[in-house]
Amino acid sequence: MDRQRLMKYLDDNQERMIDDLYDFVRIPSVSDDFVQVRRALDFALELGRKLGFKAEPVLGGQVGVIEEGEGPETLGILSHVDVVPPGDLTIWKTPPFEPTIQNDALYGRGTLDDKGAIIASLYAMKAVKELGIPFKKKVQLILGTQEEVEWTDMQAYVQNFPLPDYGFTPDGEFPICNIEKGVMDVEMLFPIDENPGEGLFLTAIDGGTATNTVPGQCTAKLVKRAKRSDGSFEEEEKVLTAAGTAAHSCQPEKGDNA
Repeated sequence: MDRQRLMKYLDDNQERMIDDLYDFVRIPSVSDDFVQVRRALDFALELGRKLGFKAEPVLGGQVGVIEEGEGPETLGILSHVDVVPPGDLTIWKTPPFEPTIQNDALYGRGTLDDKGAIIASLYAMKAVKELGIPFKKKVQLILGTQEEVEWTDMQAYVQNFPLPDYGFTPDGEFPICNIEKGVMDVEMLFPIDENPGEGLFLTAIDGGTATNTVPGQCTAKLVKRAKRSDGSFEEEEKVLTAAGTAAHSCQPEKGDNA
């Protein structure tokens, strides 16, 4: 039975998959570090070539495509090599970019989102190919590089390449979800009086490490201005810090918004 043969192949290659994931996670490919993100993309593409697939970067390395099979229709597997920042390192029980196995689970930034999924997808494709099971469609593993931020990679991709006829992303967990809520990344601007009078003023506020995270810490800077008898102003500055628990926005229930 094909399923039994596929699962045996994956079981037999489990150590290879873990070793590849170790090397992958060691690349600190935080979205705004373009050098490391490109390293991660090149790693995935080279692994695809080693496994016998056609693999190439497109759009100047904004996206990578690993391909197998032929046919009039295309199945797209959509994933990404960039990760969110590790945040407060003191909260980590293991180094974020040095993967560690504890209690049969592998810990490290990107092991779940989404490098582990890329390794799983590559070896699933390899298992089908190795066992001689014919591909009924062209299969493309499409790798983004800016999924955790503004999706500029995918915006460019859809403008320059045809979309797959079918698609799914392994960037999730069971049960399968066929619809996602929308997302808004809002920038708000407020006018500031360059010569304010007396009073208490909020001059700065900062929190979180990325737009798609629950902020684990937030700081606010307050300035109190009092007018002296000579007409000048005396300023006193205070910084307030609120502590919470950081979490990815896909699981906000695990966080406590600072």
